[in-house]
Amino acid sequence: PHLQAYRSCFEDQYNAAHVSNASVDGARSLRSNMMDSVALDVLHKAFRSAVQFYSLQTKGKAQLQEVRLHFPDLPAVSSEQIFFLMYAQSFCEPREDVARVLSKSCWAPAKVRLNVPLSNFDPFAEAFFCASGSPMNPKSKCRAL
Repeated sequence: PHLQAYRSCFEDQYNAAHVSNASVDGARSLRSNMMDSVALDVLHKAFRSAVQFYSLQTKGKAQLQEVRLHFPDLPAVSSEQIFFLMYAQSFCEPREDVARVLSKSCWAPAKVRLNVPLSNFDPFAEAFFCASGSPMNPKSKCRAL
């Protein structure tokens, strides 16, 4: 019963997504959509572990909680925000590919593959201070298994 609830939640979310005035087929892309959500969680945990490991190696346990990646050109961007910016860059695709993806692929278009999992992911909303109930922090979220 739980798996069907997860499947329905994801399918409904993706069916509601629109790109270039066209709808996404949530049923056709269901497996890949769920994989994207699981991958986001795994990648985020790996990133946090790497940052903590780096901190331990360079600063010691006392300063572990204060670790921040720092880029001189992005002084006001937190390490959490940097993770999500790097993650988003992996979804860049040419605009003209959207129609092909919608008609033939088992994957949703990149914009949807990025925004829907992020909108379900609490660390993203926390990193960017998304208001509860906003498009990127909806009150009703789908969680991967």
